[in-house]
Amino acid sequence: MSFSPARIKYLLTEKTGKSLTALAKEWSVRKEELSMCIRQVSGRVYPELRLKVCEAIGYSVEEVFGTHPLTTALLTTQAEQRSAA
Repeated sequence: MSFSPARIKYLLTEKTGKSLTALAKEWSVRKEELSMCIRQVSGRVYPELRLKVCEAIGYSVEEVFGTHPLTTALLTTQAEQRSAA
């Protein structure tokens, strides 16, 4: 089960104390991209941005967005890179 877009937005603004526009600027993405990531628009998967969102609110990607093959692949690759270092 994943979080609703409204809950993700609430948690982001509550935990960071910043607006979505400010967070998008800080993360060097367009506000539209952050919004599409949060709304989980079909066909638009932003694995790196999902990680940033989850780190900011303190939950895992699986808890917030559920499982998605591209996100799972990215997490697996990153874990392998960390273990190799």
